[in-house]
Amino acid sequence: MKDDYPLFEVILEFNPKGIKRLELHSSTITDCNEEFADSIGYAREELIGQPLNTITLSEDVEDFSSLILKNGKTTQSQKLD
Repeated sequence: MKDDYPLFEVILEFNPKGIKRLELHSSTITDCNEEFADSIGYAREELIGQPLNTITLSEDVEDFSSLILKNGKTTQSQKLD
């Protein structure tokens, strides 16, 4: 993943869709693009470091966490949603 980091940063910054990056176990937002922040009415800086359940229904976070635990990993499309 380390070699892909600059590519991810370009995708994050220039993608017209909202993208967030989460810490796997705590579902804490570690990064997001402006489109994601704007789409939910927050500034990007406000979101980084916040648990995902502060901006979404806790059931959605639980469903996502269950999916991760069940599969043991995320797919590329799940990482970019």
